[in-house]
Amino acid sequence: MLNKIRSFLKLDEGEETREDVVTRGTNQINDLIAPDSIIEHRSFYELGNNLVRTLMVTTYPHTAYMGWLDPLYSYDENIDISCHITPWPIDVVINNLNKRLTEYASTMQMDSSDGKLSDAALEAAYQDALQLRQKLQTGQSKFFYQAIYITISAQYLDELNEKTHEIETILGTMQLSTRIAIHRQGDAFLTAMPIGSDYIKQTRNFDTESLSTCFPLTSAELTDMEGTPILYGINRLNNSPVMFDRFNLSNHNSVTLASSGYGKSYTVKLEALRYFILGTKIVIIDPEEEYVDLCEELGGQYIKLSTTSKDVINPLDIYEGMESHDSGYSFLASKIMDVLSLIELMVGSDGTNEGLTSREKSIVIDAIQDVYEDVGITEVGFSKKEEDVFFDDKDFITLDDDAKDMPTLSDLLTKLKASGGREAERVVDLLESYVTGVLDLFNGETNVDLNNDFIVFGTKDLEEGVEEVAMFVALEYVWGRIKAGNKDRLLLIVDEAWKMLNNDTSRDFLIRVAKTARKFKAGLSIVTQDTSDFVMNGGESIISNTSMQILLRQSRKDIEDLSTLIDLSENEKQRLSIMQVGEAIIYADYNKSLVGIISNDYEHRLCSTTEE
Repeated sequence: MLNKIRSFLKLDEGEETREDVVTRGTNQINDLIAPDSIIEHRSFYELGNNLVRTLMVTTYPHTAYMGWLDPLYSYDENIDISCHITPWPIDVVINNLNKRLTEYASTMQMDSSDGKLSDAALEAAYQDALQLRQKLQTGQSKFFYQAIYITISAQYLDELNEKTHEIETILGTMQLSTRIAIHRQGDAFLTAMPIGSDYIKQTRNFDTESLSTCFPLTSAELTDMEGTPILYGINRLNNSPVMFDRFNLSNHNSVTLASSGYGKSYTVKLEALRYFILGTKIVIIDPEEEYVDLCEELGGQYIKLSTTSKDVINPLDIYEGMESHDSGYSFLASKIMDVLSLIELMVGSDGTNEGLTSREKSIVIDAIQDVYEDVGITEVGFSKKEEDVFFDDKDFITLDDDAKDMPTLSDLLTKLKASGGREAERVVDLLESYVTGVLDLFNGETNVDLNNDFIVFGTKDLEEGVEEVAMFVALEYVWGRIKAGNKDRLLLIVDEAWKMLNNDTSRDFLIRVAKTARKFKAGLSIVTQDTSDFVMNGGESIISNTSMQILLRQSRKDIEDLSTLIDLSENEKQRLSIMQVGEAIIYADYNKSLVGIISNDYEHRLCSTTEE
């Protein structure tokens, strides 16, 4: 072995030159990198103080996806992977393929003549060769031979054998077979060196597409300890922690997409729980009552919006400190437009999906403005009890400790009946069911406490059209509180957001919240299992205003739809279609990682929705 190495490095004594004589006695690069000794054994060799063994990959799977070798590349022990790739002339390959195709066809024809069933493996090989020939002839692909060698290093023989067994087990799960280079460890040593020479030549043929799947895919590290980071999980490719603070990203919004049953709600609950423990306020709009247990355990406030609940939210409330950041709008003008959106949503909830006409909008805006004026709220503040109010400018309002009476939907309905005339009859008829009918849960003074740091709005018991209204009211109410608050960090979660995205009015409001949330240290978390609806109904606007996307397993159709919004590689598409429960691809600004979501027993009990 030493002679072979000396020959390779041109160190034979008879080859000394005049320069060798001059430089003899000085340290050369070979002296610096050479091990103390190299001793070859049957199945390994001693390299200085280490024992080294090289495995040859002998059998490959029939099919593979992009990045299928990543578990090997990310193995966290001391191994070296050598890949030798040799291109072959296309004309030579095509000639060999033609001969092989003739052999396959002849064998299948003979089997058919004898009345035998053709060998399935033979037919598959024939089709593969036929497709490869077509790709080569049309220039779509090229032909290569590749050899993969794995070199394992350890200090002791038992340790080396143990690592060898572990590597072989991992490779077995990937449908790869290996053999130890028995009596060829000297050749293996040279083959593993970065010199581009293969002395073993245990090769396998690949076309361009299949060869590309063997290249290592780098995984961005998502470990950032700036701010107040939380743990999301473990990087599946290198076992590093995926840990960062979403409030340190370019904006604080996120979208979580997954097929039903693959851990979407679990992941969102876990994130909410961990941020809450670290001092972030949490507000959740919960259409499926999935957050009740979590809310109760954390001492939160659960607000049930239903026809049988006593909880009431007044959508016409105005709060101390409310401020509009909409260009040219005062706090009152902004609030009037939000109430107008709500009325339009209520009118459209009758199943006709007909919004307000231009004339109806004008009448409703005047009526809303009038009911605020009746309680002393105008564009410059409160005028009813000026001695109790401090005025800064028309965009700010500060109230004293005494609560001001706010108008309600009953007041608005009365005003529409009195001033709207026949042009407002349709709006009056549809609005009446939200005032005097069974849907009067939004008519009256607010009687819930929103000072809790963990608040959940439940909307499960409402009919479809009314549930959209309830989700909008809850979102608008919380958004008003956020704008009027002290700008503490707040995470606003909208679960099953596709219900809001299906309506133009609620979708536009949701997008507006996404665009401005960062100004108030708020993060909007959009959660949905209906990826197709998300893509078709405003998904692009939502995605463009999020710095974080959490993608769990998707159906094939959803993946294609999603790829129109997110630049998914072929590897990522493959991953999304086969991921297990609790696995996700997390994108955070310009970083991304394949993550295994992890939790402790306490967190699992709170976040799991299974009977177990």
